[in-house]
Amino acid sequence: MANYTIVQAQLPVAGLGGHNLLVIKDPNGKVIAEVDGLATGANGIPKPMGYLPSDTLKFHSFTGAEYYRESLHQTTLFSGTYTEVMQRWAAAKEAGERINDKDLHYPFMGLGRNSNSVASTLIKAMGLEEPKNTGPALIMPGKGVILLEPEKVQEIWQHNGVSPSGQQNQSQSNTIFLQNGSIQVFGESLVNNKVISEELLAKVLG
Repeated sequence: MANYTIVQAQLPVAGLGGHNLLVIKDPNGKVIAEVDGLATGANGIPKPMGYLPSDTLKFHSFTGAEYYRESLHQTTLFSGTYTEVMQRWAAAKEAGERINDKDLHYPFMGLGRNSNSVASTLIKAMGLEEPKNTGPALIMPGKGVILLEPEKVQEIWQHNGVSPSGQQNQSQSNTIFLQNGSIQVFGESLVNNKVISEELLAKVLG
């Protein structure tokens, strides 16, 4: 039986950067759904880049391909039956709704927690492992930042019957969580006024 797949693709941004997005493909390779984190204006309409104080970071869901193109660099994250894939996808959508409830500000020109942070959070919520590199982008701000607290992610797993993969559990120490005004990364908790070392930043950005 042919499988459905969840795929992460990378849309080039300004030559050096990248925007990670997620899609479902049916057994024929047709995209049937897409989710993105996007800068969103006060009118609720997505925009290519946020730069106004009123811009927010929002999760958006689409039927079919919206920004995805077959020519994009992409990586398969999960393959299974329609039911198995939709179970993971439901977890991603619940995570997206919880992100929207936070009404997060979009950082100026995306330099901070951005669309890539949304993609990382959705992948985590699906119990999957985000690949180190999906495409050739040299600058990927926001990637690896999880916008929901660890207990919220676990709630999503439980709600949707999702079990994290063994690889996910082993690599959990490589995840950055934003929680209670501090950053938890590689098992360490860094309060706001603590300087993050260049070595740690290299791990995060690498």
